[in-house]
Order: sequence, then C-alpha cells, then structure tokens
Amino acid sequence: MSIIYENRYVVFIDILGFKDIVTKSNNDDKKAGKILENLKYIEEIKKENDDIYKLTAIGRKIAVFSDSIVISYPLLNSGSGQFLSLIFDIIYIFNKLLDKGVYIRGGMTYGKLYHEGNVCFGPAMVEAYSLEQEAIYPRIIIDEIAIKEGLNYPGLDGGEIKWNDIKELFVIEDGICYIDFLFNALEEFEYFNEYIKYLEKVRENLNFHLKNNNYSSKVLRKYSWFKAYYNKTIKKIIQVSSKDKDIGLDKLLL
Repeated sequence: MSIIYENRYVVFIDILGFKDIVTKSNNDDKKAGKILENLKYIEEIKKENDDIYKLTAIGRKIAVFSDSIVISYPLLNSGSGQFLSLIFDIIYIFNKLLDKGVYIRGGMTYGKLYHEGNVCFGPAMVEAYSLEQEAIYPRIIIDEIAIKEGLNYPGLDGGEIKWNDIKELFVIEDGICYIDFLFNALEEFEYFNEYIKYLEKVRENLNFHLKNNNYSSKVLRKYSWFKAYYNKTIKKIIQVSSKDKDIGLDKLLL
C-alpha cells in the first residue's frame, strides 16, 4: 500500500472580509474588480516568492483557492528543518497583503498531510483550519506541536534551534502564540526609513477602517484588536531602536 500522508508543517490562511466583499459585489463591478485584483496579487506573491528563494526546491507547496491560502513544507530537507522556512514565508505574505490593505488570519501546525497542487487534506489540514477559526483576529496562531517539532530539528543553516533564538518571532498572549509579523517585517526592507513608510501606510489604512461607521461590532473588534497589536509593535520598535532612529516614532501610534 502506498503512503499517502507526509509529515509537514502547514498553515491555513483566510482573507478577512472576503465573503462580505463578494456578496456586495453582486451589482458592483468595482468591488468585483477589487476581488480579482487581490486574488491576482496573491498569485503574484506566490510566483515572486518562489522565483526569489526557489522554495519549491526545498519542498514548499502552496495552494490558492477563493479566499484561502494553504502553504506547507516537509519536516526536513537535506538534513535541515523547514520550520523557519514556513515562518518567514508567513511573515513575507502577511506583510505583502497588508501593504495592499488586505487583512488575513490563520493557523499553523505540524502533522500528517497530503498536498499536491490545490489538493490538500489530512489531520494537519483539519487542525490548521481549526486554529484559523480560533485566531479570530488578523493574526496567524501556531500550536505547540509545530513549535516542538521546529525546535527538535536543525535550522536553515543546519545549526541547533533554541527557543531563545527564535522567541522574537512570536507573541504569546492569553496562552495563544502567534507570529509577530509586523515587528519582523523590518527584515523585508533594505533601509529603516522604508520600514517606517510601510508602517505609516498600515496606520493610515487601519485608521480608515476604525472610523468606518458601516461595520458591525464584530468586525470593529477585529480592527480594534489589530490597533492594540499595532501600537504594541510601535512601542517595541521605539524600545529597541537606537536614539538616532526613534526620533518621532511615537507619532506612529494610534
């Protein structure tokens, strides 16, 4: 009997508000065009990320369908653990979409998975979907199983991974661990001032949503949560920045 499942890290990502936008696009070509634009952009991210880092060569698989994205990596590739590969992939994609004003949430785990093309199923897929539902807010939560397996295997450079080496990649609140994508977005920019311009753009978009009187209280709670996370990130940047860089950063607070 052939083996169907592989041991893989997997993240299930959902675009927040997508279903509502689709419903409202029934008689609105502008909204329909926005949906198409975002889906095409996700496809571009998929291609761009692979072209730059050649991630399919290390076993990365990605599926995009409707308002969902699934990304998975094998446990190991040539002796190196793929835990951090998926973490950095998530940070990259989250910030690329946020730059377009698209908010996402998701869940990451490790376990048995079948993933070929857009066909994804298995116990790990079910758990990743459950974690996405648990996330509630615009964040990617990660369970203990994925972290434990990540720490058990060598990193990208073949060296040992310890929690203290990677803890800055995460935030732990109320017993939930999620990826600190906004703080770690700095690595995506060549210059610090480019990072600040990006944060200004995030602030402007977030402020727009917070002032929208047409949202339900449920939707507003998600943006309010993101506001708190955003402000914590700015304070963290101020705390770790050198004095020549932190001048005026408090103006980014909402």
